[in-house]
Amino acid sequence: MAKLAVVARAGVQDDVFYGLGYSGHGAHLGTHMGQILARMATGDGEANPTAGMSWPAFPLYNGMPWFLPLVGAYYKMKDRIF
Repeated sequence: MAKLAVVARAGVQDDVFYGLGYSGHGAHLGTHMGQILARMATGDGEANPTAGMSWPAFPLYNGMPWFLPLVGAYYKMKDRIF
């Protein structure tokens, strides 16, 4: 079975630079990604180490957030109980 690795990604779409996918590691990755994005914005085409990497989907998730109503109901119930 393939192991899923969650790795932050940097990129540009429609002249908007983005860094995402920190998965709870935003403090140190955010600083590093900011440096990468700054280099990309100044024209360094080789700055992005994640360029061309695929972003594997999580099991049972096809892009439609079917689980969000369940998560919302859980926290609504938790708010009422506690």
